[in-house]
This record gives sequence, C-alpha cells and structure tokens, in this order.
Amino acid sequence: GLDSSGENRTIITSSGGVRGKFSLKRRKKVFYPASIIIKITNATGGHSGNDITKNRVNVLTLLAQFAKDLKVDIGLSSWVGGNSENAIPTWGTLILGLYEKSDELMHRAKDLALKIQDYSRHSDPAMKIDIEFGREVAGCPKEETHEIIESVLFFPQGVAKMSDEIEGLPLLSANIGFIRHDEYWTIGFSVRSPMDVLMEHHMVKIETLAKRMRMDVEFFSRYPGFPYQPESTLRNQFETFYQSFRNQKLNFEATHGGCELGIWKGKIPQLDIISMGPINEGIHTPQERMDLASFERVYENLVGFLAYLCHEAN
Repeated sequence: GLDSSGENRTIITSSGGVRGKFSLKRRKKVFYPASIIIKITNATGGHSGNDITKNRVNVLTLLAQFAKDLKVDIGLSSWVGGNSENAIPTWGTLILGLYEKSDELMHRAKDLALKIQDYSRHSDPAMKIDIEFGREVAGCPKEETHEIIESVLFFPQGVAKMSDEIEGLPLLSANIGFIRHDEYWTIGFSVRSPMDVLMEHHMVKIETLAKRMRMDVEFFSRYPGFPYQPESTLRNQFETFYQSFRNQKLNFEATHGGCELGIWKGKIPQLDIISMGPINEGIHTPQERMDLASFERVYENLVGFLAYLCHEAN
C-alpha cells in the first residue's frame, strides 16, 4: 500500500474506526434569570488516533465535569465546541442558566479553573479558561440538562485498551470531537481499533449510554483496521531488500490512525501486506505537501522490490 509517510519505514498495523453521533431533540425551554459562561480556548488538542495516549485535555469532557462540580441547579442554554469527530477538541463554550448569581459561586468556579489549569500545565500549557456571569437566558429543563451533560461525562473517552504485543500502541479508544445545537443537540464522536470485536464492544457500551440518557445514537463511516501480524513473509522480504538496496535499516511503525491497508485487509483477510510511501508534511491540513525527491526514491524502491520478488520467485 502506498499509504505511508516516511520512505524508510513501513506500517505493521493500523486502526479501523467508526464515526458516530448522539442526538436529542430540544424539548420545552425554561427561563433562567441569570447565567454563567465558561469558555475554554487554546487546549493542545490533536489527532484522536496518534495523540490519544498523550493525556491531553478533551475540552468537552472537561466542560461537562465543570458543570457538575459547580453543585448548583443549572439549565443548559448553549454548548458548542470542537470541529471534527476524529480530533481532540481545543475549544468550547458552555452557557448555563442560573436561578441566582453569587460571589460564592464565582469563587468556586474560578477555583475549579485554577485547579484544572494546574493539573493540565504539562499537557495543555497554553489552555485558557474564562468565566463570567451573563444575562437572563432560555435553557433546557433540569432533566434534559443532566441527560446531555452526563452523556458527555460518562462517554468512554480516551484509551480503553493497550496492546500487549507492541509497547505504547492503543488497541481501543474513543473520542468526543464536537457538540452543536439547533433544533437538536448533536454530539459527534469516533471509536478506533484494529480489531472489529473490540470496536463492536465499545459501540454496544455507547449505545447503552445513549439509551440511558434517552438520546438517539447513529454510527457511520466505518472502515476496517489492519491487525498486527507477528509473521509476515512479505515484510521480511521487504526488510531484506531495503537494507541491500538503500544500505539503510527499515523502520517498523505501528499506528492507531487509519490507512488504506485496513481497507484492503478487510476485503482480503489472508492478504500479506506492507506499506511504503514518500515523506509528507502537514497531512490533512491546508499546508499538506509531499517531498518530490522522496517520491522519486520511493518509486525506485517499488520498482526494485517488484524485480526482487520476481527474482525470488524464479
């Protein structure tokens, strides 16, 4: 597969995945005479596959915990944040309706913010939390408020299982990536695993959570993973060829991200498969670019390896 980024390495496993969303139709609105606005910006964020093990703050999960820790009667008025199911969100704004303002509540909220920034100072050093009281708002009644907040709070965010074979590699993870609202509250998420059975177990947990919170759940855009194969004749052949052809060591990469290897492996499970590809930078961003000299060398690697395989077969 030509789905790799780095000409001197080959992928030995990649993750499958599925995207999903919770949705809840907005019910009746309640009037609240005051509000509190909690805004988090500049969290580190990152890729929900490659960065999920780095203990970075998920802003939406953090805001859900913040709302619970205020320990006052609240009504959810507005909640937006994040950009994509497969990205750890870097921002979010939560507006909660209140029955009354108080200096004690503001002190508690700012104390919470200081504690959060203290324990996140290594993973999210630039993260900023702003809190202020607002004017009167319309919001959800108490029961609906808790359903939405707890669906985020109890979502199985982060790594659920690590590999026993490859150090540092997640085998199962999930990420809440965004929340929006109009006529419906919508919470977008993704689940990743190279193994279908693990991913399906997590999907059942998420379905159960949705049912408990009286929310609809939908899964879509599912793609298969490429599970690690301890024995691979093709990988061994490519390693031998590359060492001889380039006089360099071939590096092996295990990724929790998705790639086309999983799609092919899903179609033909018995396929022995490797990856090779040129050096790319800024992948999946407007700054994405490919090193053309690297592309030419990878083309030479491909032609040379095909010739090597033909020679080995004769």
